[in-house]
Amino acid sequence: MEAAPHPTKVDEAKVANALSNEYSRRILSVCVKGARPVREIEQDTGLPVATVYRHVTTLMEDGLLFVERSAMTEDGKRYELYRSRVRSARIELDHAGVRIFWLPVEGVEERLARVWMALRGV
Repeated sequence: MEAAPHPTKVDEAKVANALSNEYSRRILSVCVKGARPVREIEQDTGLPVATVYRHVTTLMEDGLLFVERSAMTEDGKRYELYRSRVRSARIELDHAGVRIFWLPVEGVEERLARVWMALRGV
């Protein structure tokens, strides 16, 4: 799976859809604290590896998961470490309807851009 840049803006409907899916929630939750390879996601969620790959692909396409870095196994095989784009989420239900509030994880690109802008005084 190729590393694609993660979007700076994520479609709210895609966040709601992912949070409504048990498997996607499990995957996002284990990838919040740090980047994880598929094998660790599989072990920590208890999901079959094919299911993990399918949901990782969808979450990547939706911009809710991104490749934080790549690594190599001892035998030289490359693998990716995935990180959740959603740091935390809250669902509220009241007279106004259903609302989803979420905080994004700041990616490396955003951190570098923010630091660069601060250094430039912008």
